[in-house]
Amino acid sequence: MARRSGQSGSIETNNGWYVCRFWQDIPGQNERKHRNVKICPVSGPGSMNRAQRKHRAREIVEESGADTAACLLQSVIANLGTTFRQQADWWIQNVQQRKRRPVKERTAKTWESYLRSPLSKLGFDLLT
Repeated sequence: MARRSGQSGSIETNNGWYVCRFWQDIPGQNERKHRNVKICPVSGPGSMNRAQRKHRAREIVEESGADTAACLLQSVIANLGTTFRQQADWWIQNVQQRKRRPVKERTAKTWESYLRSPLSKLGFDLLT
């Protein structure tokens, strides 16, 4: 999480505008998206000097929430994958149903009992 905090955005010109580019985490996806947000026109009314553009770019990143640990955590939680409990349940079923050297029911019950201790220490209910 630490490597993604502290974004200030990069300032570039695009079609007569200064834009702020930064990475935005998207909930439910592993990848991040590059976002472009207009800061001000390059010249004319509403244009800003360099220090003002930097300050405004930092404000844009903060307003979007791309810089917060909560935003990263939300996207990471959605992609955790298989839990130990799910993998243990799948494994017990698979060793009994596989074609090559399936284990007997009594052996599977013994292995389930071996899994009870780590699962209970991790806060899971016993295997059903």
